[in-house]
Order: sequence, then structure tokens, then C-alpha cells
Amino acid sequence: MQDKLLFETDLSEGSTNELAQALQLLSRDSLVKGDLEAWGERVFTDNRVRQALGTLAAKPPPELIAMLGKALGKPEVSADRLQESLARIIDVAKPIGPVTVARGSKKPPEKPPKRGQDYPLDHHLGGKPAAMVDLFEQVDEFGRSFGADISRRIKKFYVGYFAGKRSFFTVEIQRQRLILYLNLDPTATTPWNEKAMRDVREIGHYGMGDTEYALRTSAQIDEAKALVKEAYERTS
Repeated sequence: MQDKLLFETDLSEGSTNELAQALQLLSRDSLVKGDLEAWGERVFTDNRVRQALGTLAAKPPPELIAMLGKALGKPEVSADRLQESLARIIDVAKPIGPVTVARGSKKPPEKPPKRGQDYPLDHHLGGKPAAMVDLFEQVDEFGRSFGADISRRIKKFYVGYFAGKRSFFTVEIQRQRLILYLNLDPTATTPWNEKAMRDVREIGHYGMGDTEYALRTSAQIDEAKALVKEAYERTS
């Protein structure tokens, strides 16, 4: 059976403007230009690549280990450690999609991790619309691309990104948007997008950072990346 992509948005959440942005891909102009088809193809391809990488990471062929070892150079890293590292880095080996629960049944409660351990990524992505998963993956890849000092910590209420021991931004994944909390001074950050940004120094929130950015559509991704890069440069 051929896989099909579910385009999902919740009409009970978000403002009228947010819903209009979410449904923009279904407009006649977007359909004529092929925007929805291009977005769906990217999501499907990324999902297939992610599964393939997960399979390779779980049981990498000797050729891949040898190529990695050669690329790393000195000091040498053992094959076992290279395989363990691959499994840690490529940690999304299965497709993420809506979770369906039969009527009258109960979803088994999520078992929290032991103290000090991270949650699985599916804790945040499971059941979220594919558009939000796609946006998160773009931000996640960019946030982890700055260097070897970057680490990601998946907590109960957010996903945090650290340069060394210092957080430079965190992400809260909702059904209609991603909320980025950036380690940026709201009084000094320019340009300032009033429609997407907010000073949260005096507002309680789960993530770490004084500047909030609401990422709703792929049209905002370049602006979001620029802010993440600025936060990293000011933190590292």
C-alpha cells in the first residue's frame, strides 16, 4: 500500500491569522504552484532518509565505519564507539505521525525517564501535525550544526540546545507553532518582528531564554535560523 501524507490542522486552536497561515498550502495558488506537492515530497523523502539512516546507525556496515574512521583521523576511535556515536546522533529512526487511539480504549501512560535522563524525541513529536514536525527538524538540524560543543537535551516540556554548558535556545513544540526561547536580550535584538517575537523576561515559560519567537510557517525559517545563530554566537 502506498503511504499517504496527512495534512492536519486543529481549527479549535490558534488565532484566525494562524489558521489562515496553516491552511495557506491548500489555497488554489499554492496548489497551482505545486507548493503542497513540494512540501509533501520533502516530508516523505526526509522520513525515508531518516529511516534508512536509523537502520544504518543500528547496524552500520564495515565500509561505513571505515569511512568514518578515516574522516575522523587522529586520535583513532574504535569501531564500537563509532557505532555507539552513530546511534546517539541519528536518534529518529522511525516516522513521526498522528497517534490513533481506538474509541473506548486508553492510551497507555508514558513512563517518565529516570531522574537526570532525557525524554525520547517522540514525547514532543508524537501526534503533532507533519508541518510542525517538518519545521522542528529544520530548526533541530540547524541548531546542532554549529560545532562539536553543541548538545541537545530533551526535557519534559521543551527541547534544549546548549553550547558547552550554556543554553542558547530551547524549543516548545505545539500543534500550530514552534515556540523558540532564545538567549538574546530583547532590548538589543534587531530587527524585531512584532508579529512573531515577544519579550518574556517577566513572563513565566518552560524554556530558557528572554526572547520568544513563534515559528508557524516555512516562510519564517530563515528569520528563525538567523536568530538561533545570533543566540549561539552570543552564548559561545
